Amino acid sequence: ALRPVGPSDATRASLWHALGVPPLVRAAARAAAWVLVLWSLGLYAHRVRWTLRSELEGLIAAAFFLSFATMSFLFLTRLDVSRTFIVLLLIGQPVVGLPIRAGLRQLYAWTRRRGSKTSWMLVVGTGETAEAFGDSLESNHDLGIRVLGHVLAPGEAAGAGGFAVSR
Repeated sequence: ALRPVGPSDATRASLWHALGVPPLVRAAARAAAWVLVLWSLGLYAHRVRWTLRSELEGLIAAAFFLSFATMSFLFLTRLDVSRTFIVLLLIGQPVVGLPIRAGLRQLYAWTRRRGSKTSWMLVVGTGETAEAFGDSLESNHDLGIRVLGHVLAPGEAAGAGGFAVSR
């Protein structure tokens, strides 16, 4: 069998062991870093992402950010880590993350269509733009947002009948 030329597995293990960090703690730190990057990019607010494509763009941005941080850490500490492992890890996280997030989107959409997890919104404004905005929110059922009504914006004239609230 072919084996890559370089430090042996024992040398790699001794480098990590010299830092005094157990493998489980290193894995947990990596997972926590991934979650922190996703959170900082706003990827844990599912209603913010209107499409699966925007989820993919966010995951790619998170993967690039974490890849840069990982490579910088490895360069500064001069640790010898399998390049194959690093490439598989950096590519694998967004590749595995997208189907999981797509499944969660489907689960949330299903529960929202059944009436659970519904949010109500009161739109400020009674003009055409406000109506179009409210209609666009309600037409995207996956968001689970229902428009309760429209109220007059400050300085806006009341419509026919003098009502300040519509719907």
